[in-house]
Amino acid sequence: MKKKDISLEKSCQLIQNALGINCSVEDVWDSCVPDNPFCRECLRLQKKYGLDKNCAALHTNSAFQSEKWGGKYEYLCPLGLCFIASGVPLELELRYAIIAGPFFMMDLEEFRAEDLQNMFHNKDTRTLMKLAAEVPYIPCNRVSYLADVINIVTKHTASSIRSTNQIKNEAEEPTQRVHELIYEHKDLKETLESQMELERKLLNHIKLKNREEAQEILNEILGGIYFHSFGDLKIIKARVTELVVGLLRAAVSAGVGIENIFALSGDYISEIQKFENIRDLNEWLTKVLNSIMFSVFPNSHVRLAAIVEKVKGYIGENYMKKISLNELANLAGFSVSYLSKIFKEETQKSISAYINHVRIENAKKLLRTTDISLVELAYVVGFEEQSYFTKVFKKLEGVSPGKYRDSNARPGSGQKEKTAP
Repeated sequence: MKKKDISLEKSCQLIQNALGINCSVEDVWDSCVPDNPFCRECLRLQKKYGLDKNCAALHTNSAFQSEKWGGKYEYLCPLGLCFIASGVPLELELRYAIIAGPFFMMDLEEFRAEDLQNMFHNKDTRTLMKLAAEVPYIPCNRVSYLADVINIVTKHTASSIRSTNQIKNEAEEPTQRVHELIYEHKDLKETLESQMELERKLLNHIKLKNREEAQEILNEILGGIYFHSFGDLKIIKARVTELVVGLLRAAVSAGVGIENIFALSGDYISEIQKFENIRDLNEWLTKVLNSIMFSVFPNSHVRLAAIVEKVKGYIGENYMKKISLNELANLAGFSVSYLSKIFKEETQKSISAYINHVRIENAKKLLRTTDISLVELAYVVGFEEQSYFTKVFKKLEGVSPGKYRDSNARPGSGQKEKTAP
């Protein structure tokens, strides 16, 4: 591993002190994982419990994506924390990146311990949750400005290093090798150029909001990805990742707000890595592309409201069972992140908050009209643990379930009232 230039470390310290977020220099050809307390603890838990969230691949890919998008790239990790990557253009190939983060663009209230425990299969995550409380919050409208500042510092540092060293980087051997590869793979180069031209046309149609033309070219691009990858799932995943990122960037150019792009992107990159066959990947990609296209092209608000009502109806009929976000996304035909976004816009509640609201409303009816035990009642309305049921009930109603029953029970009523969604 090459020794990092001291100027890069100084630039990181400058960014950290000025912007108030952790910052580190990472070798993109080594383990590209930001060096900060939260990420260290998260990786420790992953290793301890035999989990792999592909964090290194996520950060490495984001560093390379920054090259394509003017030197800066904002993205989310699998836990929903935000990062900014800025590649350091020192050599013919990217070797280092400055990565700033993590930070939140949502309230810590929305970063729930329950979700954290689900990701780590109910293992002990108290230390990680404590560290999350120390992660800074940055409003959505400031993130792009922060990325610009980091990009400016990175480019200035890289330019200074190149001038000082007179580009003494053993450039001859890598350059010769590049020419050999270009000669050996001329046909591959032509194929890639053809695909890139199609992608440029696609992004242009999205910016101009030409839906039919965009969909037609998108289908052609997907066909090319599958055909020229010769069934190699790793290559397909890499190309699909690039395509999704390009579509998200095009959506920004078409007028979709940056906060909406973060809602759309979710943890797409880590999700892509989970697929083990092309069929499942293609089904998932269809939903993702549908979400992105729907966010760009004008559609009736009535249709959005109808989709949300459909999801609410499903929750009302199935609140007593475990309901997953993937289940609801499949019902709506959107990605999880996009469904979550439009649901909150329509109801002013997150999906999980709405599910809890429905469960608590039905629990209140049972508390008023039956003498069923709290343990059984919690299970009947969809909670797996009484302790969590009590916590949610008290948060929403201001009193414990027991006190609510004492104050609201109908005298002599032991007959169960039919619960409503």
